[in-house]
Amino acid sequence: MTSESSYLRSLNVLVDCYKSSPELRATVTSTEYHHLFSNIDAVRKACWRFHHALSKRRKSSSVVINDVCDIVLEFVKAGTFAPYVTYCSNEIYQQRVLLRLMKENQEFVRVLRRLEKNEQCAGLPLHSFLLLPMQRITRIPLLIDTIRQRCEVSSPDYSIASEALKETTSLVKTCNEQARSLERTEEMIQLQTQLEFKCSRSFALVSASRYVVKRGPLLKVSEDVVFGFRRLTKQEIYLFLFNDVILVTKRKNFSDESYSVTDYCYKERLKSRDVINDPFSFVIIMERTQDGQRIELKLEADKPNGKSRWMAALSRNKSFGQPISKEAMQVLIIKSVRAEEPDMISLKNMDVCVVLYTTSDGWIYGERMSDGCRGWFSSGGAKEILNSKVREQNLYRRARLLGQPTV
Repeated sequence: MTSESSYLRSLNVLVDCYKSSPELRATVTSTEYHHLFSNIDAVRKACWRFHHALSKRRKSSSVVINDVCDIVLEFVKAGTFAPYVTYCSNEIYQQRVLLRLMKENQEFVRVLRRLEKNEQCAGLPLHSFLLLPMQRITRIPLLIDTIRQRCEVSSPDYSIASEALKETTSLVKTCNEQARSLERTEEMIQLQTQLEFKCSRSFALVSASRYVVKRGPLLKVSEDVVFGFRRLTKQEIYLFLFNDVILVTKRKNFSDESYSVTDYCYKERLKSRDVINDPFSFVIIMERTQDGQRIELKLEADKPNGKSRWMAALSRNKSFGQPISKEAMQVLIIKSVRAEEPDMISLKNMDVCVVLYTTSDGWIYGERMSDGCRGWFSSGGAKEILNSKVREQNLYRRARLLGQPTV
């Protein structure tokens, strides 16, 4: 109840101090204004209704609120928290616009700095307030899980808490998927304008189900025999690995990021293998390209983590929600990171991740234990969890949040 009251006060500051400021509104375009604040009014209304329901429950309780799971369940099923899905899906545009305005719009920065000095803002920047809805909605399943653990397994409260946990976890998953879906669609539309098919057959790149798994430059290593001597040649190519197809391209123009597609192969006809005792090289085999040819390419990354990340992306399978060994290393995130590439994962301070793979140059492939999302991140902002009891508790919580049976 206390945290919900604090959250509502912060939303009031965001709307009343920032969004409703005529001076701030005058410094941005209508599109920028919409991307900055999205549907925050609807989010605040949902928060107010939830806070009001909690207040009524508290007044009817003797000292503390005994349970809130039935209220949460009712609100999720009624669609009261639906505005959070819209708000979260706008995050990429929100952060992009805010960053550009801070760099390029001096009048916006001047007005913003003045507003941030307001006593209501408590010295916090606009960015902190904009992140609150995303942070809040992801914490609700954790709250429900904590309450559920205190209930007797045979009690009605336990059943309600279990259903509320399932529904809120699904809500958070929808928020994450919506955000990723819009970002992926935008990226595919942009790529369509940057790619030119030089091979014999082209295809429509933009598809509702297609997205980039990994992309980047690599060196193609070729071996020729000239006058009886072996000669290695290296040529830069640029790979686009999608969830269903791989494109082999060459850069046309570095300034506007345009590429010529020389070959492509659908994922079911694509294989890869490691080059043993070589920290940088691996091989991809396209069993059948668009021209019906079999092509084998030896590729070289610039760093060991580059090779590892490509190998992981090429062999990636659906492993969401799979059981994790009790001996698996776990880390606590002590410095927030934002994913800069498709195979990376964004993490915030205090997230807990299980380590699935590490590289010799300090990169981790891991899973965020609160929702099962996986990706790469640098070990520089992570601290190993050494307490075995804490690790065991984390694994139990992961199982509950992902709907797995716990022993």
